[in-house]
Amino acid sequence: MASITIPDNVTSIGEAAFYYCEGLTNIVIPDNVTGIGEFAFAQCSTLTSITIPENVTCIEKGTFDQCIGLKCVTFGKRLTSIGERAFDGCDDLSDVYYGGTKIDRTKIEINECYGGVIDETHNGNAPLINATWHYQPIDYSSYSTLILPADLKVISAAAFSGTAAELIVIPASVTSVAADAFDNCPNLQYIVNCSDVTITAPNGVIVIGE
Repeated sequence: MASITIPDNVTSIGEAAFYYCEGLTNIVIPDNVTGIGEFAFAQCSTLTSITIPENVTCIEKGTFDQCIGLKCVTFGKRLTSIGERAFDGCDDLSDVYYGGTKIDRTKIEINECYGGVIDETHNGNAPLINATWHYQPIDYSSYSTLILPADLKVISAAAFSGTAAELIVIPASVTSVAADAFDNCPNLQYIVNCSDVTITAPNGVIVIGE
């Protein structure tokens, strides 16, 4: 069993459907699939890559548990949650190709528990979190965006006070940012930080590294 193509009329993959399928290296899941059950591909140690259809919004608990040969995963933009230990033991996972932007990625809830509790020594989804994520470009036209000059060096205190921007882009040239630079920005949702400077953001504002 090297490769499996699931028929187009299938809309869901049941719990533990392919559990411990030794020798499975590739599986093609049709776009009609909207749900994948818990531990569906667990222990498929020779599976190297997989593409999750766009209509799947949740990766359930243990879906790829101990898929030790998994190197590449592709997700659609509609993904909203990843269950407990979904990628536990997938230590060779190196690349995640995601159909959304870095902003969309911040909206995915990734369960970091193990055995129902947060375990600092064993995060069941650490291989996924630590992999290299590949994103779609951010569409800045979707936001009221302030893109700062490419040669800017210093951002001073209260620099953006009163701005109506929803998204601010910090260029790579910046070497210093005041701690309260983004205070009193009522509409601000995201800061895209292309610099090496650590940004202190107000509560509720998400900082996204480039």
